[in-house]
Amino acid sequence: MKFLHISTGDNRGAFSGAYRLHRNLIECGHESFMFVGNKTVNDPTVMAPARLFQRARFFLEKIFSQIAKRIFGIDVQVSRIFKSNIGFVPTFEVLRKIKTIKPDLVIVYYVADFLSEHQLLEIQKTTESPVVFYLMDMGMLTGACHYAWSCKGYQSDCSDCPMTKSWAIKKMISMKWKSRKNNYDQIRPIIVSGSEQLSEQVKFSSLTRTLDLHKILMGVNPETYSPDNRNAARKHFSFANDDIVLYFGAQNVDDKRKGFSYLVAALKILNESLPKEELDRVCLFTIGSGDPIKKHNFSFKHIHLPFISDQALFSKTYAAADVFICPSVEDSGPMMVNESMMSGTPVVAFDLGVAKDLVISGETGYKLPEINSSELASALATFVRLSDEERARMKKNCRDVAISSCSMEQQVQSFVALAENHGRKWTA
Repeated sequence: MKFLHISTGDNRGAFSGAYRLHRNLIECGHESFMFVGNKTVNDPTVMAPARLFQRARFFLEKIFSQIAKRIFGIDVQVSRIFKSNIGFVPTFEVLRKIKTIKPDLVIVYYVADFLSEHQLLEIQKTTESPVVFYLMDMGMLTGACHYAWSCKGYQSDCSDCPMTKSWAIKKMISMKWKSRKNNYDQIRPIIVSGSEQLSEQVKFSSLTRTLDLHKILMGVNPETYSPDNRNAARKHFSFANDDIVLYFGAQNVDDKRKGFSYLVAALKILNESLPKEELDRVCLFTIGSGDPIKKHNFSFKHIHLPFISDQALFSKTYAAADVFICPSVEDSGPMMVNESMMSGTPVVAFDLGVAKDLVISGETGYKLPEINSSELASALATFVRLSDEERARMKKNCRDVAISSCSMEQQVQSFVALAENHGRKWTA
């Protein structure tokens, strides 16, 4: 089978997930090509616009980002991510790059600040192939934002966005919704969600509720993300054998979606409530920009590292940890939950995003029904107090669930099946 992937980027976050599926398809013997707005990998199967257009796209992205921050405010823009969804690369350049590829399936990921929906329609006409929208967030389900929080406007027509008082901005968002609706009706994309939560949002969205829907969790390579190298990983990061390592990672802790304030409050409760003999075993392991934990002067050990871009080294962070903490309060994933589970590392998370699919309380971690710091602290204390045997059992459960739910092979097989089934419908 032959696949064409369309994404704004190829590295970090949802972009890395797109690139992984692309490479996994190749490793499994399929033809796969990727077209991105910003190419960072040294890979001949990944194409990008001419350098001039890449630079222009980057420049326009920066301008529109600043405009969005001025319109909505920095906090709202960071937590909801309003994007222009304007084609920043000319259509003729897009079609020039992909015109010789005749894929069985076109997979579209996050394309904000790169391509418009009308350009996706032109791609479909040029390739004569069915198109999949592989959702990593709500960006394709609304008129403008990527995270709706409690707003239900996406269930109608986004005509009264609560994030702005400007009539003109409300009108622009509504017009964008209408444009999307028109193009979606012509493309008739297959919708693939990366979590059950996203599937439910797809069913409610006025843009997608009538479209064909499938759920395929983001796949993780079980050899790269493996618990087998745990001892070596712990040694690499200088953890003691009896340390109970609590792991947290985020690219931007200032994004309130990531729930960093809940984590800090939970750690304060933990710091004050655990007896010394238990506290002495706790080691907090954090990864990301800056070191916002340091200023709190907790009693337990703390090791912080900057963001790790090397996937082989990054995978060791999960293997070295005893539990991954995901305090996100608004999320469609994150993919770190899938990676942690595949690494045999239990997850403590609120009941949202992909935690709904993978975390089973008491079996693969703890899934908290209410978003509050006390519940989070209680779950972490419970985990710390587990016996070594109980933690080992939980680790095995994580690996087993991940192998059966979000392995690389499963993801590839699911997309091959989509290509076979919908390819036949398309050509019939």
